[in-house]
Amino acid sequence: MASSAHAKAPPPPALDYDDSDTDSESDEDDDTVTNVQLGLADGALEGDDELNPLVSRIGGRVAWLPTQATPPANVTSCSHCGLAMELLVQIFAPLEGSPYDRTLLVWGCARPACQRKGAGSVRVVRQLQFNQRWAAKLEKQKARQEAREARKREKAEQERARRAEEESRRKINPFSSNSTAASSGASGNLFGGAFGAPGANTNPFSKPVEPVAQAAQANVEGDESETSEDEDEDEDERMEEEAAMKAALQETSANDPWASSASSYRPAYYLNTVPEASSSARAGEKAQKAKLTKSEAAALKSAGGGTAPDATAEELKGLEKEGYEKLMAVGMDDVLEKFIARVGAEGRQVVRYEMGGQPLSFSAQGDLYKMLWPKKSSARPSYDASKVPNCEVCGSKRTFEAQLMPNLVNTLRPEKIEGEESLADAMSQAALDRETQRRQELSAALGKQLQPQPGADGITRTSADDLEALKRKTGLCWSTVMIFVCEKDCCIPRGGADGTKEGETWREEWVGMQFED
Repeated sequence: MASSAHAKAPPPPALDYDDSDTDSESDEDDDTVTNVQLGLADGALEGDDELNPLVSRIGGRVAWLPTQATPPANVTSCSHCGLAMELLVQIFAPLEGSPYDRTLLVWGCARPACQRKGAGSVRVVRQLQFNQRWAAKLEKQKARQEAREARKREKAEQERARRAEEESRRKINPFSSNSTAASSGASGNLFGGAFGAPGANTNPFSKPVEPVAQAAQANVEGDESETSEDEDEDEDERMEEEAAMKAALQETSANDPWASSASSYRPAYYLNTVPEASSSARAGEKAQKAKLTKSEAAALKSAGGGTAPDATAEELKGLEKEGYEKLMAVGMDDVLEKFIARVGAEGRQVVRYEMGGQPLSFSAQGDLYKMLWPKKSSARPSYDASKVPNCEVCGSKRTFEAQLMPNLVNTLRPEKIEGEESLADAMSQAALDRETQRRQELSAALGKQLQPQPGADGITRTSADDLEALKRKTGLCWSTVMIFVCEKDCCIPRGGADGTKEGETWREEWVGMQFED
């Protein structure tokens, strides 16, 4: 995600840990990875990278793709207090095989009173722009792949023809293993040639080198050569892409005044990615399995002086071997235990990314967990995203793409927000003016003075001093934020009402939030 190259490496093999027993010692030492990419802070942005939309970052100012229009300011304003939010992360995330440049832009309100209300205090925009250069490269790659497949089919057909010819010759002379000997009547060596003869196999028990095998090896070497050429081209095209993007940014007015003057977290950090090790997933599964059953908890309670009529001698004996760790698990949320164990394996992660994957729930509490992991039977709840709202534009289902992790809260602190005072003052005064005018109109209509009433956020807007509560920022307080996007990555023209054109668009996507109870 931090790389500015459009190409993406092939995904690692999918691994399933839900029901498998992964306690074997051999599995503990492997170096396999899951499909999840972990986003880590990797130093402060340098130079003009903050203006480059191909560079993923944490905090800082938004860097729009050079489209004809960008979302209006209210798309990145808190739905509760109405004030501008700060950019939390920007992820350059083009999809595999897609000709579109693509970014995810996540904003968040740093006021806890707003965050606790959930939806609207964190908002996500997906921005797309058709990349003609990349589309041409995809067509070139497609043509190469089709040529490779054609060569493979041709070689396979030659191999079938060769085998058919050998089978036909064996029927004529079943004692010959060499077509030349069979046709000429040569004798004395049934293994296909006289010892010492030019080209003869001096070891009768080794498999002769067949022309088709040599051709296959040449085919493999040809593919490897093409792969090497692709890699060299990737580097050249990455540089061309950077230059073209800078030129396009200079020609457009993509950075609207509201975006360039909005408050932001400082400094901004590069967002680099590493694959998640399989051992992290196993650690989470083991932690979840370590939770006591009801009968085990009752048995421990009995061992401590309580009553547990259902506890057996075998259960008590087994629990004595488990010791203090199992005792500590009594009454704890096994989903939370899994979260802590899995995330703790790489505590620096601020983002988990897995397009089309499954989010990692913080706990088994709250409305979001009940929505995504509905309990349908006595078995453990299973992940089901069918209740996530569909894309409002094309109607397609939404799929999970990324989630923000607790370490992002530690990275982006309120004391790091710069440039907020003037904007907050202006917006607060505007809100006060609107409320004052509304109250004056109501008082005049009713013929009496209205008593001050608190708003939905609990703040009574009667004076500038009261409105200071709107500007106080005490930092992010959610535990994780899950991002779901249109699974078709739709780019339907918006009719030109906002200045967009075919081949570029922006969409607001859906987020879900979990909090520590």
